[in-house]
Amino acid sequence: MGYVLVGLDGSDTSRKAFHEAVREATWRGTYVVAMHVVGDPLLSGYAYTFPDTDSLKANGKNFLAAEVDSLEHEHDGSFPVEVRTIVRIGHPGVQLIEAAKGLSEDTAAGSDSAELVVLGTRGYGGFRGLLVGSITTYAIHHLACRLLVVPADRD
Repeated sequence: MGYVLVGLDGSDTSRKAFHEAVREATWRGTYVVAMHVVGDPLLSGYAYTFPDTDSLKANGKNFLAAEVDSLEHEHDGSFPVEVRTIVRIGHPGVQLIEAAKGLSEDTAAGSDSAELVVLGTRGYGGFRGLLVGSITTYAIHHLACRLLVVPADRD
């Protein structure tokens, strides 16, 4: 049995994507894996020393736990499906693809692979709307499973 993987970054669109992932997992009879990726400072060129990866991962876990807790309150205190969490450090697109494949050092996904990945967009219209988002674009080109892109609200 696969799972529904959703990326959470604290934005309104990622929260909207999470709610859609819960609906999809309920319909599919599976569970949700909520994923947060902490960007590696070495990849962005801002690190002058080697980062403390334990601190980065701990901060990511704290962020994700608070985010999922907040989303749980929006579901009247409990989700209709099981929600597991994973935190990774690195390039968000690469980490998302790896988690979707089930190539995970985390036990959250187990040996399954994702049936569906759910991501939110930035919600720009017009010319800026051509810029779906770098992570979503990366997923479109590299995912081996289905992708559901949840648009932002128009306001």
